[in-house]
Amino acid sequence: MKRNTNNIRTFFCREGTYYSLVIAGVLFIALLKQVNPMMLFASLLVCPLFIGLWLGRQTLKRLTVRRIVPPRIHAGDTFVTQLEVFNNGQKISSWGVIAEDSIEIIASGTEQEQSEHKPAVYFDYIGAQENQRKSYVGRLPIRGRYWFKNVTLSTRFPCGFFRSVTELETESEMIVLPKLGTLADGWITRQHEANETIMHRRHRPSRMTGEFFGARGWQHGDTKRWIHWRSSARHNQMMVRQYEQHQNHDAAILLDLFHPGELLPIDEENIELAVSFAATLTGDIIRRGGYNLTFGTFQDEYEIYHGLSNTMFLDQILERLAVVKKTQTDCLAELMTETLSNTDPNADLILVTPLPIDLNEHGRLATLKNDPRLRTLMQRLRVVVTSDAEFDKIFVV
Repeated sequence: MKRNTNNIRTFFCREGTYYSLVIAGVLFIALLKQVNPMMLFASLLVCPLFIGLWLGRQTLKRLTVRRIVPPRIHAGDTFVTQLEVFNNGQKISSWGVIAEDSIEIIASGTEQEQSEHKPAVYFDYIGAQENQRKSYVGRLPIRGRYWFKNVTLSTRFPCGFFRSVTELETESEMIVLPKLGTLADGWITRQHEANETIMHRRHRPSRMTGEFFGARGWQHGDTKRWIHWRSSARHNQMMVRQYEQHQNHDAAILLDLFHPGELLPIDEENIELAVSFAATLTGDIIRRGGYNLTFGTFQDEYEIYHGLSNTMFLDQILERLAVVKKTQTDCLAELMTETLSNTDPNADLILVTPLPIDLNEHGRLATLKNDPRLRTLMQRLRVVVTSDAEFDKIFVV
């Protein structure tokens, strides 16, 4: 909560201008005709101006404000922002206060220009030493980083002749993550078919890799700590404890937003679909658990993330996808080299791109052909093209 340390500015309203002209007219006639009652009447008319000026400034003088805003949302989702105003005055209440917020995008994920948003709420009455809380509901359709700037308080109380305005320092940031969709039956079918051909890595059995489920005969390399003495005595041979072996899956997702030239509306839509699909697929993989995930993209430099499937890792990727943009630099070969070189040979490899791509093309991917390991990995790479006519069969926004 911030104190009101800024100067209060006061402006004439249209009603105040008209009222002042009436006073000037009455005073001019009174001076011209030398009519004392009219001069007294003009003096009485001036009093509401001074009262309105003083009381309007006092209404805002001791107010503080606090904003409560969600730290992150997904594009297109509604969010609720609360503005709480507290009146620190001992005796004077505040009437007719308008709190106007200011939302500006500071890092957008698209090329579209965005105007500043100015939502406002109205407080009809705030008593002395009391606080009032109002909220507004908004929706931000474009992903990116948004900055909630200072809150502007204004009032035209009591007569509407003046508008007193002050700006309170309270700043917040909110990240609008990519819009999430639904993986359709077509993708689920393709995923099951791909999983049938993927060999999963297995950890060596130990106390730390699973639960005990039986005993087996001694094998070369077993440690003495695994010996199950009761079973050994019963079977008259050396028996060791056997533990459940966990399967650990590996997956790599590459997001290529290369697009030469200017963007048409359909191109922007396909890029947003690519980002949305990558975000949805990443979330689906991480929520299923048991994955070592690699995520790679390129903006101004290589950005490759490695981690286990957990919510913190998902938040890190989604926050990056909130501001990623298309690039005119073709670095797909370098991105694939950097990512696939550190990826398990049995990993599930997925490339998401808005433009059709031929993996056998010698121009863009020529450097990968020289490495036998990368050439083998490319044969298992699944390419998802959001501009494809069949894309809606695997993903729905």
